[in-house]
Amino acid sequence: MNLKKNTYAEVGAGVKAMSRVIKAMAFSLPLVASPCYAVTTPFVMDTFDILSTNNGIGASSSDYPYAGDLLNELSESSAIRNLLEQAISDLAAGKQQLGREKLKQAWSMDYSLPVAGILLANSHLKAKEFDAVLDVTQKIQTYSPRSVEAYTLAGIANASKQDFIKARSSFEKALELRPNDAEAGVNLSQIYIELKQDNKARELLVDLVSNNPDNYVPLNYLLNLEIKSGHLENAVSALESSISKNPGDFHRRIALVQIYLGSNQMPKALATSAETMNKFPEQPDVVEMAGVVYMLNGSFEKAQPLLESAVKLSPERVSAHYNLALLYEKLKQSKSGISEIEKALKLNPSHVPSKFVLARLLAATGQLDLARNILKELELSNAGSVQIPELKGRIAVGQNKFEEAVAHFKSALNKQPDNPQLVMQLAFALIADKKSDAGYGVLRDWIGKHPNDISVRVTLADMLLGKSQFDEAEKYYTQVLELQPGRLDVLNNLAWLLSEKGELNKAIDLAEKNYNSAPKNPLVVDTFATILLKKGMAEKAAELLRDAVSLAPDNTAIKYHLAQSLVDTNNDEAKELLKKLLADHRDFKERELVAQLLKKLASQ
Repeated sequence: MNLKKNTYAEVGAGVKAMSRVIKAMAFSLPLVASPCYAVTTPFVMDTFDILSTNNGIGASSSDYPYAGDLLNELSESSAIRNLLEQAISDLAAGKQQLGREKLKQAWSMDYSLPVAGILLANSHLKAKEFDAVLDVTQKIQTYSPRSVEAYTLAGIANASKQDFIKARSSFEKALELRPNDAEAGVNLSQIYIELKQDNKARELLVDLVSNNPDNYVPLNYLLNLEIKSGHLENAVSALESSISKNPGDFHRRIALVQIYLGSNQMPKALATSAETMNKFPEQPDVVEMAGVVYMLNGSFEKAQPLLESAVKLSPERVSAHYNLALLYEKLKQSKSGISEIEKALKLNPSHVPSKFVLARLLAATGQLDLARNILKELELSNAGSVQIPELKGRIAVGQNKFEEAVAHFKSALNKQPDNPQLVMQLAFALIADKKSDAGYGVLRDWIGKHPNDISVRVTLADMLLGKSQFDEAEKYYTQVLELQPGRLDVLNNLAWLLSEKGELNKAIDLAEKNYNSAPKNPLVVDTFATILLKKGMAEKAAELLRDAVSLAPDNTAIKYHLAQSLVDTNNDEAKELLKKLLADHRDFKERELVAQLLKKLASQ
């Protein structure tokens, strides 16, 4: 046999593809795909569904250099190489039996070369034929006793059969042959965890991270362990150290941002996100991440251009459309949200989070039959999901079946008692069911038990503002601003509160500052304009409100305010605008006010 050093891209790619099966099996022991998923609950469904760190993991995983070296040593004209090439092609085409026969034939030509056996074992592993994997790896070990891959594959097969003692032995042997091997090491760490030996797992992963600084896989497993163990500071420290050693890798920075988000450290998340954006301003993952952070912070005017840019940078990325749809939902731009989420589903028709969002948006726009159809489909495969009773509750609200909605939201809270979104939905349903004291009580009780909560405080303050309970609302707004200084939606509502209290000069000063910082935010523009209208500055108000309507064409409140600003200066335009609002069959809270104003103008 002629042996020589040579590169061969196609065969190498085949080995790389096969080796990833081993990585995938390791993750199914089971593990969270990324530590970020674990710590950002309950934001999982509302942020990155295709987390960018997954790309980093795949790019940096080890690809069995020993097997690759053996392939590279084979002459391009050798019979073994030709058979391996054909086998890989057959396996990739789904011709499992034919591919395996060729691998067996290639291996029988020289049992001292384990590469064919490794690929054969991988094919059985992919098919979850674990006994067959063990048969092949035993044979590899007989002819090639120093094959690290054989012991790693045997360990995964044994672990998949729940035989953790044998799995531990195999992985330890692999590490003995190749110390600090990432694949064998991370798998062994998971066996230690299964055997309740977390400290041994931690020590091993720390060593692997130290000796594999460019490989994200060991770090990912270490972060999982630290976060699940409640050692958040250790996770942050490990990430910061890794970032310092890999300053050009943005994936680690994204992971750090998500850990801060999940631990309710929004100022640190914002600071790290901004720093990452400065270093990687054209990276789609980073742009999307920054948009999501601003969205979660309530800074919608900053989130919107970033998320829209992320869609332009990566139009094929499901999460980009998904997150932009979420923003439109928060901005109550339901039509835009539906359009965006439909793009996500066109890219991935089976994407469950997008289906839930679409159902919510359809329910919000009164398309209840379509929402129910999606709900029926989702129930078949997600019966235990907390989002099922939540969605049922939203649909019941749309049907004015508030008592039924309350029952659904309570059911959802039983599944996820620490979800503030569900608490707010329950409160809304109770209030709609004419049980206001109970609804407000739910929110106040939550705040009393969660001193660092932000979302429920904002919601309760908004509701109190709507009831003209200005002092209590102002108290909660102030608390939020202490937790999140500069939060624009709160500053915007605070400006309106001051105007309702009759403090117009203070209100205008604050509203103008808000407008100057976010001139493209339709809600901020609307507030500033409406306060100006209260001050008698109708012409300036109308000018601003026209801008706001162009920014949020679905927002009925802004259109109503524009009509108000046109009274006495352009009654005909005001009446036409009001008629169009009443012609909209959707229910909106200003409908009665619109009808009253139109009647008044018609009588003049």
